[in-house]
Amino acid sequence: MLAHVRKPPVVFALALGLGLSPAGHAAIWKATLNQSNAESVFPDNADYLTVFIRDGSDAAGLLLNGYTTTSDDVVFSVDALSVLDSKAGTNYGIDTFAFNTTLNPGGFTANNFKLPSGWSLGAGNADGFGDFELRTGGGQDRYDPVWFAITGINGDNANHYFALSGKNAGQGNYYFAAHVAGFNEALTGGTGGAWFAGSNGQPGTAPEPVPVPAAFWLFGSAVTGFAFASRHSKPRLV
Repeated sequence: MLAHVRKPPVVFALALGLGLSPAGHAAIWKATLNQSNAESVFPDNADYLTVFIRDGSDAAGLLLNGYTTTSDDVVFSVDALSVLDSKAGTNYGIDTFAFNTTLNPGGFTANNFKLPSGWSLGAGNADGFGDFELRTGGGQDRYDPVWFAITGINGDNANHYFALSGKNAGQGNYYFAAHVAGFNEALTGGTGGAWFAGSNGQPGTAPEPVPVPAAFWLFGSAVTGFAFASRHSKPRLV
């Protein structure tokens, strides 16, 4: 059957229409979530989700849930990979994403987060992967991929969000954790959801900058004068 996944609208602004990288472009940071708390179904050391973090000029010009990002923002995107997608059931997607900061977490409020519809900001444990000061999620409001922006934090950049989880981490401390739910339990032995965590393959290993393929920027030349929107559900065959 086909299970549909909610995708938040992501609109690439017209600044990309020149067919060139924005001024000051260097890299986008990438991390992989390759640890699981449901090892019998999803064994550790397999890639389950990717996290991309954009700042500076790379973060500018995206329309996220009605908000247009600027170069002062930090933008996250979290995407479940095909190993999870292949087990999708009803209302499948990412319902929680958690991370820490080297800044004072008390300085963050809900107003600093441009989250998907239905999501809110909190804090809490990621079931074996430790405590996280910044935990975003929406319960039954699940998305794949998830896009959100952090805005209004003076002087922050992507590096301020590479901080290990805290105590109660029986399965290790990592920079990021995500909960994915809505699996087809006939394919997962009754597992409806699971936590996944990672840094860049190993605990405490910082994410690395990765170059954006030239084709990404050249894509803009094909849409000069228009905006590119990703608004539709992507079907999953399960």
